[in-house]
Amino acid sequence: MSYPHTYLFHGEHKTIVISGPHIQVLDSNSGELLRSTVSLDGILQAGPVRCAAVDHEYIHLATVGDDKQLKVWAIDSLDLLSERELPKRPTQISFMRSGQTIVVADKFGDVFSYPLTPETTRAPTPTAEFDTLASHENLSGGTLILGHTSLLTAFLLTPDDETYIITADRDEHIRTSCFPHGYMIESFCLGHKKFVSAIHIPPDPTAHHVLVSGGGDPVLKVWEWRAGRQLYDIAIEETVRPFIVVRRARRKRGYDSDGERKPPTRRWLARERRRQAKAATPSKEEAEATPTSDVEELGEEEEEEEEAEIAVESGDEVDDDVVKDATLATPSGEPEPEEPPAPVLVVQKIETLNIGGRLVLAFSAVGATALFWFAFPADVPEGMLIVHAHDFGRPIVTFAPISESKDCVWVSLDANWTGEGQSSDVTSHVRLLRLTLDSANEISISPPLLSTLNGASVIPANEGEISVLQLYEALTSLPKNIDATHNPMIRDPPPDFEVAKAKGNRNAKAVGKMRTRIALLERSVRDEPPAKKVKEGGTEEIGDVMDES
Repeated sequence: MSYPHTYLFHGEHKTIVISGPHIQVLDSNSGELLRSTVSLDGILQAGPVRCAAVDHEYIHLATVGDDKQLKVWAIDSLDLLSERELPKRPTQISFMRSGQTIVVADKFGDVFSYPLTPETTRAPTPTAEFDTLASHENLSGGTLILGHTSLLTAFLLTPDDETYIITADRDEHIRTSCFPHGYMIESFCLGHKKFVSAIHIPPDPTAHHVLVSGGGDPVLKVWEWRAGRQLYDIAIEETVRPFIVVRRARRKRGYDSDGERKPPTRRWLARERRRQAKAATPSKEEAEATPTSDVEELGEEEEEEEEAEIAVESGDEVDDDVVKDATLATPSGEPEPEEPPAPVLVVQKIETLNIGGRLVLAFSAVGATALFWFAFPADVPEGMLIVHAHDFGRPIVTFAPISESKDCVWVSLDANWTGEGQSSDVTSHVRLLRLTLDSANEISISPPLLSTLNGASVIPANEGEISVLQLYEALTSLPKNIDATHNPMIRDPPPDFEVAKAKGNRNAKAVGKMRTRIALLERSVRDEPPAKKVKEGGTEEIGDVMDES
């Protein structure tokens, strides 16, 4: 096994490749491996690189790993120039065109800007005052630009003069704000029904007024971003979904989407106390000589049912055996066959190519084996646009257009992935694809850079190091577990047939608990205080008339 190339930055003279925690610099023309961090100490302790960005001149590289250290590297020598700790885990980092400012978005919905070189004149202190508009304290010298109330998934600076910053979050919002004065909001692009995970403005000057966005919706949306006006949709689901081979992973029980343990609930603590008491129960001879313990002991079946009930309440996934016994059983007692999880659509990346003077948008989806593209702008009637696909047989990790060729794309694959009908033999980590308006061809004559990407730059790794990369974590963390059409303020009690269905799955004690909860819920709805109305004279009256009987 070996690390996949999670980031590819292809420049005219140098190419930067990031594989897990390691950084490598290659010559774009000869393919020679110039620099590498494989032999540096402390690289593995920092964890894999989660975010990376290169300035426009290919002078500096910025990276952030699991240690939340924002590191700035000199690309020529691969020397570490500076590092500072970020307050929260970032979701994206980017350089301004000047190369002297780094913009960082984090999981708490804030965007900060940092100077390329950290200020060393004043050391931060824990008691220093911080911006009250920020969701958290920043002791690394960052300047707050703006904030969202949800996890920020993507942002970009407008390509014309960087006077605006466009941000997208997990709650379907796209906002255009002035930069660096983010409190001045220019417009909103509202229309997504699911999370937004990728936004893109074509670099062509004729298309600088257009924004393309995608995420969990079955379409890409095209906007006139400054006015917040939607132009049209591009249907992609029917084309993309057949190529999604990676399914949503089961979240580890007791952990959130970031891999951090959740705080224990009261019911979980009570269950642990019962287990400890049961483990400390004396032997049969000792039990006959001592008074009976007042700790309630549950049977194995009841423990499994309560364990499933606690997991469902806390939003955790339940173990397979518990689900089979407490949830998936039919009224007749026979377990239902478990269906594989449905594929989840997450648009990963959107880029622009120029093919024969025509703009072409290419995009990828998390866990999909194909690269997709279509001519842009869409000059055909809605619903008639054809989205093309080229299947590589293995999930795409990332892709990067080659600026000087305009119609070629580097595509990095997850060579370690083994699915149905796939062998474990690693064929190649990177492919070179040439696109036309309606077809694609893999370049068979291997250029020197492609040979190095599939040879000298491949770094061995074990299974544990590969799993830490969390290549498909977005399939679990971005989709929400609630229906957007449900109003959580409407407290409708469960229908009676749910109780009847539960009788066939649970014992009498579990059904009794469910009936008690339904009764309490109905009582709380019935006993809510009536709303008050104000008469014309200014006095208050009760809105509902009480029953005199």
